[in-house]
Amino acid sequence: MHPLVARLQSKPALHAWAAAQGIAMTSLIARAASLDALDRDALVGPSGVADRLVIKPANADSGCGVIILQGGNDHMTEAPVGPDLAAYARRLWADKGLDGRAVLVEALITDAEAAMRPDLVIPRDTKVYTVAGWVGFVQVQDRNGPGRMRGMAVFDRQGRPLPAANRKWPHWPKLASLPGFAVTMAAAERLSALLPQLLRLDLYATPEGPVLGEITAYPSAGLDITPFSRRTLLQMWELAPD
Repeated sequence: MHPLVARLQSKPALHAWAAAQGIAMTSLIARAASLDALDRDALVGPSGVADRLVIKPANADSGCGVIILQGGNDHMTEAPVGPDLAAYARRLWADKGLDGRAVLVEALITDAEAAMRPDLVIPRDTKVYTVAGWVGFVQVQDRNGPGRMRGMAVFDRQGRPLPAANRKWPHWPKLASLPGFAVTMAAAERLSALLPQLLRLDLYATPEGPVLGEITAYPSAGLDITPFSRRTLLQMWELAPD
């Protein structure tokens, strides 16, 4: 892994680097070595109630252990959180074998179309596969709805539909691309040009523009990809080896 990419796997380092590049990031509210070490006072807003938060393990994949808190409910599990958020998180993580993991708490961002579509509590995730400033393909994941996998649409740089890219997700070939798609692609290309490695950049389309969530050097551990995505990733590797 390139040294800069390795450094950016740390959230504080990524926040500092993104700010220097003029790209917004998800707002980091708190981080701790474990759920037990988390400062509970950091989780409550002006009303004294924890709300509109994302609580997640610092090292997991595919949304495992992520809590999307809004209105007293965890929208990843469709379950009420109850009065003790830390206790709820502890039970959830124990069930998923995540005990003892470091924890990150971020502010829940707003999907660009949430004002018109109240079903979009969980912002759609735009995962851009890039190398050397070039976009190979784009996955747009919608985790709202049953099973937290309502669908995945796949696009090229211009927003034209492409074949399914992941075996686990329902494919939505007719899903329209997101608002601000071209702006999001331009941001991904600009960041990718600074990072000499084949990477996946996770961005969110918000009313204020694209927001960077994370940079992934080994997305999904290379699992569950379709022949289309495998072929495209290999072509990207050959065209611009790092």
